[in-house]
Amino acid sequence: MRVRELARLMAGLGPWADGSPGPATILREVRFPTSAGLAPAWLYAPTSGPPRRAWLLSPGLHHEQAGDPRMDRFARVLAGAGALVLSPSLPDLTRLLLHPRVIDDLAAAFAALLAQPELPAGCRPAVFSISVGSLAALRLAADPRVSAVVTFGGYASPAGLLRAVTRLHHETEEPFDPLNAPLALLALAEHLPPAREPAALTAAWTRFVRLSWPRPAMKTGGAHLPFAHELAPSVHAADRERFLMGCGALPGARALVDDVLARGGADALDPRPHLGRIAGAVHLMHGRADPTIPFSELAALDAALPAQVPRRLYATGLYSHTGATGARELLRNLPALAGEARTLLGLASTLAQLGG
Repeated sequence: MRVRELARLMAGLGPWADGSPGPATILREVRFPTSAGLAPAWLYAPTSGPPRRAWLLSPGLHHEQAGDPRMDRFARVLAGAGALVLSPSLPDLTRLLLHPRVIDDLAAAFAALLAQPELPAGCRPAVFSISVGSLAALRLAADPRVSAVVTFGGYASPAGLLRAVTRLHHETEEPFDPLNAPLALLALAEHLPPAREPAALTAAWTRFVRLSWPRPAMKTGGAHLPFAHELAPSVHAADRERFLMGCGALPGARALVDDVLARGGADALDPRPHLGRIAGAVHLMHGRADPTIPFSELAALDAALPAQVPRRLYATGLYSHTGATGARELLRNLPALAGEARTLLGLASTLAQLGG
């Protein structure tokens, strides 16, 4: 590990980062086959010399995928520290749909990374997953050509994930983002009773998510509820109750989720039965105040990993589910900041060594 590479990672990943796009890198588009046809991925490489390691990013649910400024910046930070990085856009996740197809699609992106001429000889790339991207990343970890997996905000239990996002905004005092509730019913749509006009229902939920996510004020005090009612007329009258349930504007989404879970409809989204096949090391990182996937999923993933799998856990307050915690908040408690700095140093050291 080079000190310069570690310093670049620390400077780019900490809460003190300036939010700029990140180091300049060589970038081109790569196309790879998926269940929905060819999909794009962005390839990043260092400008200071040939890459010495490689990373595949496993994205979470976001309509921009590789084009999300946060994903772009993270890829640039890794590349600036000497890595070849492939950041794919997975079709289902682009449509805000968590589906088992992402497992094969990520494997296809990994094959595309292995085929790049810039890949260092003898390199075993590592995989970094964001949020629900942990499902595909942990399945890909069975490939012996994968050296390690790092999950950020991942999950162990589909029940834990789906029940957490379908809480109502007044039901918990824990950190909670109510804008993700539609994602649960979108993921389970094929296991729910048929909607009268399913395309319109899906479009309305997707519109709710895409328009509300950039507006932080909607996350508190039930501010998202009037917006849900505003969109309700865009779906068939017979589907409006379910639409409002999916937005947390009416109770009932949790009951729908529990019914599907009881019938095994989410079993294909469970990574735990396959963790025994993991061939490399696993590094688990989770924010203590994650408002989307509960912090308890960190311990659940750790407990589900077989004893022979090398692992390391990073519990942090530096990051929420979608970004860094501001330095101002951390500076209010200097002893805590010192501990967080040690955690970040450990993570940065890991990122600077894996994928070689």
